[in-house]
Amino acid sequence: MHQKNNQKMTQLIKNQKYFISMTRFILFAALIITAAGCSNNNENTAQDNKMPDAVLDDIKLITEIIATGKIEPEGTILKLASPSGGIVKEVYRYEGESLKQGEPIALLDNDLERIRLEQLVKQMESERIRTGIEKLALAEAEIRLKNKSALLESSKRLAAGGSESLQNIEDLMTETEALRLFVERQRLSVSISTTRISELQYQADYARAEAEKKILRAPSEGILLDISIRPGMAVTQYSAYAEMAPAGRTIVRAEVDELFADRLRQGQKVIIRYPGTGQEIARGEVYYLSPFLSGKSLFTGQTGEQEDRLVREVKIQLKGNPSVIVNTKVECIIEI
Repeated sequence: MHQKNNQKMTQLIKNQKYFISMTRFILFAALIITAAGCSNNNENTAQDNKMPDAVLDDIKLITEIIATGKIEPEGTILKLASPSGGIVKEVYRYEGESLKQGEPIALLDNDLERIRLEQLVKQMESERIRTGIEKLALAEAEIRLKNKSALLESSKRLAAGGSESLQNIEDLMTETEALRLFVERQRLSVSISTTRISELQYQADYARAEAEKKILRAPSEGILLDISIRPGMAVTQYSAYAEMAPAGRTIVRAEVDELFADRLRQGQKVIIRYPGTGQEIARGEVYYLSPFLSGKSLFTGQTGEQEDRLVREVKIQLKGNPSVIVNTKVECIIEI
């Protein structure tokens, strides 16, 4: 029974292709006749350009349309570009493997970036230690200034009662002013050290970002379709190195000849088969119809196939979870 169904479907495909070829021949012949008739009688031009009623009737009798399609992810296939250039050091993922967002795919040589980052980290550690020492020195100077200022005030009170010499007061004032200037210097030194730490932190963040660019990561969850790099290869900045399909459902994008474009509807049932084999691989239904006709982009590779025909793009949602391979060309039988 299965073999008979395949034979019946194959014959249907042959009949439809024959019908399309004959229809094109009739249309071509009608155009020639119309062109010839124009020289004799221009008033009949509009009537001569009409498609023959017999052809229109035959088109209406067709209940199934054959379309060429390709299995694709619902989301656009992503071309991954390298954010940095360099020599490929390691490759972690290959074609067909699943990817999680942020997962490393490959690593470029990052020795210089890593060394630079380590140097900056050590410089920041040294600067933090020096800043800590300067803060301690500042605290000590502030205590000495406080004590010296208190002694100066006490001596002034004694001097007012004649118990302290003016020379001693002047010496204390000089020492207090010196300590005040020292405290100000220490405060500026601490401020400079703090600013230096901030600068080093900025440089370290930049170096870390540059080192991070050497790790080629997946931008989202999905499947790696193709990767063109291998260890030892040179990669230039912003050059494409891989393709991935974002996670999501798998669909079929198909193209229907313009002769049948107006007979398509959302929700029409579809049988998906391998071209020329009759082997059914999935079923689905039309969920998207292009609002305009465009040039063909999917070709069967058969001899005599016309590449200048206009087509209407449709998208087909697959039912269940069929085991299909992305980018596989398929034959779509659309029930109309």
